[in-house]
Amino acid sequence: MLKNVGPRAFRCCLIALASLFFSVMVVGEVRSGFVYRWVPGPLLYFTQIAGLFTESKKLDVDFRAEGWSCQDGLFRELDVGPQFPIQPGNKENRFQRAVYFYNGNPLVMHALERFITDHHNAMVRDLEAKGQSIDPGRIGGVRIVSAVTPIPEPSEGIQRYGRKPLSEYPFDRVHTLYETPAKRIWKRCREPL
Repeated sequence: MLKNVGPRAFRCCLIALASLFFSVMVVGEVRSGFVYRWVPGPLLYFTQIAGLFTESKKLDVDFRAEGWSCQDGLFRELDVGPQFPIQPGNKENRFQRAVYFYNGNPLVMHALERFITDHHNAMVRDLEAKGQSIDPGRIGGVRIVSAVTPIPEPSEGIQRYGRKPLSEYPFDRVHTLYETPAKRIWKRCREPL
């Protein structure tokens, strides 16, 4: 079959490249450290075709924000969807992506906290000027949490995504990822709007 494809040296080169490709693909599937150290990233990318989705996701993680209510002195859940739109009314939004990709990065989490606090308090100020109010009112800081739900087995059936309040999650399924330091909360709560 390869006898009609160019000169003998070209055919030998093609066979060598194909053998190398399949070797890297097979060795990469056993997660060999050798492959990751010595094969350049772009080449490695094209050899990982056989390893797509080898493990299914076991948990669904939903990121939420709670605001420290200056009036009540406790954290209350916030709806940050309008501040971070991609698909309104859906779980998919910029807040979810920011927390997913930058959780643990103090600069990003601090900027996210400041953005949420400033925008929420600006909305409170605008509503108060119109004689309206919003719950929880003015906030001094935020707590960003993850709410974890186990994904059922395929035979069990899956319910469509619906946003349920954090209070409906079991205590052991809600984990704090970031919280505004108390000193900053008290300072913001004492400042005038």
